Amino acid sequence: EMKVNNTRALRIEPGTTANLIGGYSGNSVAPGMVGAFIGGGGTAGFPNSVNNAWGAIAGGLGNTIWLNDSFIGGGIGNSVSGDRSVISGGRDNNIQTNTSNSAIGGGRNNIIQAGARGAHIGGGEFNIASTNHATVAGGTNNQALANYAAIGGGNGNVVNGDSGTVAGGERNIAGDWGTGVGGVANPAAYSATVV
Repeated sequence: EMKVNNTRALRIEPGTTANLIGGYSGNSVAPGMVGAFIGGGGTAGFPNSVNNAWGAIAGGLGNTIWLNDSFIGGGIGNSVSGDRSVISGGRDNNIQTNTSNSAIGGGRNNIIQAGARGAHIGGGEFNIASTNHATVAGGTNNQALANYAAIGGGNGNVVNGDSGTVAGGERNIAGDWGTGVGGVANPAAYSATVV
């Protein structure tokens, strides 16, 4: 341990691959885990913690990694419960359990739901990607709820069919292979395109 003003600032924990824990003295790696890294950040009531092997948190406050090989860049209150997944920053973003290879770029209160693989949310607020390879680029309150669904942005858009797309706008809905370019409250049903 290295201390500054008699407070721990850096801890190196031995193991087959050492853990390196910087920042707030309450930042932690779960017992028995190896190869974990916390670069810094954390404070009383908001420590950073890694609870499995090979996880890394660069900084921020109150960030938590629960499963292997995941990364949080910073921000506040972000949580990764999936394997090989990333939250770059932002606030209160969550990659839930049984996910893998998924990412949230930033923003606030975005969720990749349990079981999704390869899902992505670029940013924005209150967006949801719930299935395999679903993508929400940004915006607010958008929901990509089917495999390969994509939403470019806007507000309150929903893709509930496989390979459906909504580019933007507000309250648009796309079903299987449907495409909505924008506007307000337009439905794009099976294989339809709404411009």
